[in-house]
Amino acid sequence: MIRLAREKEKEEPLGIEYHVADAAQLSMLADGSFDIVCAFMSLMDVADLDRALREVRRVLKKGGRFLFSITHPCFARFRDDLGWEKDEKGRKLYYKVDDYFDEGPKEFIFTLGCGKVTLPVKMINFHRTLTTYFRALHNAGLVVVRLEEPRPSWEALARYPQLEDLLRIPNFLLIEARHCVGYPGG
Repeated sequence: MIRLAREKEKEEPLGIEYHVADAAQLSMLADGSFDIVCAFMSLMDVADLDRALREVRRVLKKGGRFLFSITHPCFARFRDDLGWEKDEKGRKLYYKVDDYFDEGPKEFIFTLGCGKVTLPVKMINFHRTLTTYFRALHNAGLVVVRLEEPRPSWEALARYPQLEDLLRIPNFLLIEARHCVGYPGG
């Protein structure tokens, strides 16, 4: 994807630089160089969350915004026996959750699919509690100003009825935090 983005930048220059780096080591970026940092569905893949968040704060301007999305840690399904409990007719009764406080790397199989072609991919996420995320943000000097647990609109449900489960439990968490002077590291 980076190669394609760099090629596109050469064709239609927008002044964008692309880097491949560990989120916990962004030394190629200057302190206070961004108004906004976004992390889309990636923090749960980062082994060193504390260091990554300190790097986010370092590259943000004072008052800058950090926007990120993660899978909702309360409803993570990292074992086959977790998830929807169904009745004999296959109707979903409730969502089974267990071992929420068992933090750390969790290996699972994610199935990529396009039409009739599917590909199972082994992945590792780092399960963390909400407390761990909030503590890491606080310790990095980032203050949460907004939290959302999105669910589909009625229009989206009409078009994609398979999203109906998301009216019962949230799959994702969206958080906005700000670089705050006076917090640790501030």
